[in-house]
Amino acid sequence: MPEKTVFILGAGFSYDAGIPAQGDLLRQILSVEYFGYSEKCRQEVLKFIKDVYGLDEGKACALALEDIYTPLHQAVTRNEYLKSYSPSKLTKIENNLNRLIAYAINDGRESPHQSCYYIENFVLYLTEAKKRAPTTDHFSIISLNWDIVLDKRLFSMTGDEGVVDYGCNCVGIQETGGMIPPLVAKERGKYTIKLLKPHGSLNWVTCPKCHRLFVNKSRKEGIMALKQSTSCRFCEGNVRLDAAILLPTFQKDFAKLHYQQIWNQAAIELSEATKIVFIGYSFPLADFDFRALITKHVGDVEVEVVLYSNHRNPENEPEEGKRYRHYFGDKLKEIHYCGAADYIDNHLRI
Repeated sequence: MPEKTVFILGAGFSYDAGIPAQGDLLRQILSVEYFGYSEKCRQEVLKFIKDVYGLDEGKACALALEDIYTPLHQAVTRNEYLKSYSPSKLTKIENNLNRLIAYAINDGRESPHQSCYYIENFVLYLTEAKKRAPTTDHFSIISLNWDIVLDKRLFSMTGDEGVVDYGCNCVGIQETGGMIPPLVAKERGKYTIKLLKPHGSLNWVTCPKCHRLFVNKSRKEGIMALKQSTSCRFCEGNVRLDAAILLPTFQKDFAKLHYQQIWNQAAIELSEATKIVFIGYSFPLADFDFRALITKHVGDVEVEVVLYSNHRNPENEPEEGKRYRHYFGDKLKEIHYCGAADYIDNHLRI
């Protein structure tokens, strides 16, 4: 069996590029004052947390996003009240929270003080490997992030020679310069790089009528969809597109076809893996769907983990490291506490 490396990327992969980690998102959106409508969204979310959880702004930041989204989304789905909030008001709160998170991710990416050189190095490493052996399938990427820092560089650096394969049927948001299906790309002599995003992506939007998944190669189309400002180019009647992201709840909805395709493809990649490299992923218990996928499909593999920490003492190992050691046992070869940038520059091997 040929060797195959599967890279599993968490929020920490994009941390050096200025994207806040999921654990920091709530603190960031609640503690920073916005302008105009965004500030109104923030105040409404703060009031919701005060009314439902009894927490002021200082303590609200310590809540886990899952603990907000899960009861909120559950009440909306079941058409129930949550304390004094009606389903329609809860839908508005959920939309406000979605917008604020999207803005926080977008603002972090645009920071002029951050560098993405290591992501460019990562893409360069992968594309060079593909150019040397374009028909081989020695690696794939599973990203659990919404951000598109990696996506944009894959699209731009593969150029006309390669195609990004999201593992599902998708079309370009515009009529020209759209997505080329992987099989068509291979027939044309191009190489493909699998980038599977089981939790969705901010450059994806879906049509609730024709169920197409649209992709924008360079723009966070999902943010525009959260503002209800983008329409399907195939359907009549000005059908508004929806952001294609799975919210951080304990009850994720995988019913849409493109998610089923992505998760099925992720299962195949994991079953074929001889090595798995986790970068910036804390392996949280809340991701029980993904952990179950790993349990079901991962075989005899070598595991490497890349985390951020000042950890030096084995007796005081961070919880993230302990979770990996307890779960993988002898399969775990090494934990690098150096972060994504240092690992890619100094340790990356396929």
